[in-house]
Amino acid sequence: MTIPAFAINLKSRPERKVHIEKEFKGQTGFATHIVEATEHPKGAIGLWKSIIKIITKANNDNLAYIVLCEDDHCFTEHYNYKLLQQSVNEAQEKKADLLCGGVSWFKTGIQVSEHLFWVEKFSGLQFAIIFKKFYQRILDVENFTEHDAADYTLSALTDKKFVIHPYISIQKDFGYSDVTLRNNLKGRVEQLFADSSERFELLRSIKNHYSGIKPIISHLNENEAENIDISFSTIIEKDNIQEKWKALCNCVEQAQLNNDDFIVIGFDPIISGTSIKKADLLNNMIAANNYGCEVLLGNIEMFNHAVPVTNKLFWIDSFSHASFIVLFSTIFDKIITTMPADEKSIYNYLSYLTSHKLAIYPFITAGRFTDVMNSGFQEKGEQLSVYKQVYQKYCMP
Repeated sequence: MTIPAFAINLKSRPERKVHIEKEFKGQTGFATHIVEATEHPKGAIGLWKSIIKIITKANNDNLAYIVLCEDDHCFTEHYNYKLLQQSVNEAQEKKADLLCGGVSWFKTGIQVSEHLFWVEKFSGLQFAIIFKKFYQRILDVENFTEHDAADYTLSALTDKKFVIHPYISIQKDFGYSDVTLRNNLKGRVEQLFADSSERFELLRSIKNHYSGIKPIISHLNENEAENIDISFSTIIEKDNIQEKWKALCNCVEQAQLNNDDFIVIGFDPIISGTSIKKADLLNNMIAANNYGCEVLLGNIEMFNHAVPVTNKLFWIDSFSHASFIVLFSTIFDKIITTMPADEKSIYNYLSYLTSHKLAIYPFITAGRFTDVMNSGFQEKGEQLSVYKQVYQKYCMP
């Protein structure tokens, strides 16, 4: 089966036409068409009009899917037709609208199969598979302006979009861009693709780590949980971080004297009106401990990357604030043998001490916080809600 591939090229850029023809020359499985780009003073509008022309033809010809290319597309060393066809088949099974061969940036990436990541947003449209059921939604877009971008617009039109990784496509750096002015810096485009690919690789390695651990499923009910004691300490807010850290060390040292496997720390502002379900907390703690967790967070104000580990536990790369923290005994010695610098917050330093951090979502506590903190908790809660929904839809057996 041949895949219709449409590559957009400005008539005034013959060197790009030579490049894209060379990329597809000798590649089996494609019916390649070089499409003369629509000229427009604003490159973004010209590109969008060119895309509409291609999608209109695909729709009229009733094509199941097409490859939409820009003339700076480059196949990577990871490309092969078998991988592409496998990825297309998997994307169709997941009812995808859009499948990218590589992206220069993304927000929220979740691995859903060996080579596919679901993404919330992306940039980079040099090689994208557009599926038939997405055609009309693209054609229905109105009022595309010079302030819009084709990739962001397509990204915003659907939540069923995926990226192949390792990338099978990146952009060739011509040293200039006909659409995005900020990409006119030599080497910028290549670095963007390298950085985003590295982020995907991080998420892949984290998922592989946790997938290799056989989970322990705990089903304690509330009656059973009531018979289990939880050591809870409150750390009073202090201006001096080192004083606050000493208070934390005192809690940890007491836990060591008691041979406790964990302690629960609450930080000011004082927790009030908590929604803690003890059984739910203990079941998640048992699972987290099995996964080698050192710090378990009941809520968080900041993270950059997250990876779903279970339906309720999420690995996070960092955090800036949490009011409810479970510390497992494996991190006790790290805490009492170090002291943060004055410029670090106690939360930043706890985050720095270990990469084995998990967060529970939905958050298990509600507290009396400042508006800024509540806003931060709400924002990250909403973000983890996206992770949870995608995990349930594409990853759960």
